[in-house]
Amino acid sequence: MTVRVWSPTAGTPIRLKVEDADDDTHTVETRGLTTVASENGNPTLILAMKAHGTAEINYALHNKASIFFDFGTIGLTGGTTYYWDDMEFGPYRR
Repeated sequence: MTVRVWSPTAGTPIRLKVEDADDDTHTVETRGLTTVASENGNPTLILAMKAHGTAEINYALHNKASIFFDFGTIGLTGGTTYYWDDMEFGPYRR
């Protein structure tokens, strides 16, 4: 998946989670980083490169996606605004 993201900083951790909308115990997660600061960037989130402890992607089962910004960042004390748009799902190309 690629997604157009506006972030105030480059290098912000992003977590993408896809799951079965009928059973939230069936999930796969991956991570990425924002690519530029204060402008639109297009990080690629590769579900085949799953996060440790999550299942393999099942295209017939996983039908709901969520994006989390600053995932795993400790010590956040205030809100930060992020914008995302134009999510695309397709084959990974190097």
